[in-house]
Amino acid sequence: MNDLTALIASIIDEENKRIYVFDEWCALGKTNEEIANVIINKGFAKSTIIADAAEQKSIEEIKRLGVMRIKASVKGQGSINQGIQKLQQYEIIVKPSCPQVITELQNYS
Repeated sequence: MNDLTALIASIIDEENKRIYVFDEWCALGKTNEEIANVIINKGFAKSTIIADAAEQKSIEEIKRLGVMRIKASVKGQGSINQGIQKLQQYEIIVKPSCPQVITELQNYS
């Protein structure tokens, strides 16, 4: 089975504890080149992209394809629960054009 690739574009307002999610993309079975092209075509090639730390080879390949600010996430023991607890400290505002994010957030509530 192919893994789902997801790109979530957001801005964090630390002062007001808000996260604004304004774009999403997800697909199955995409190559690193296809993923890099989506990032570039959406205008995020110069944005900081946080990627799955388990995919170091993919991160390096996407970087070579022009997405220079992609980097691995920092994961530690219990990081999923810590991440959920961190998100619960924020108001999350999601554009209606991001239905996958809305569904994921509803699944965690």
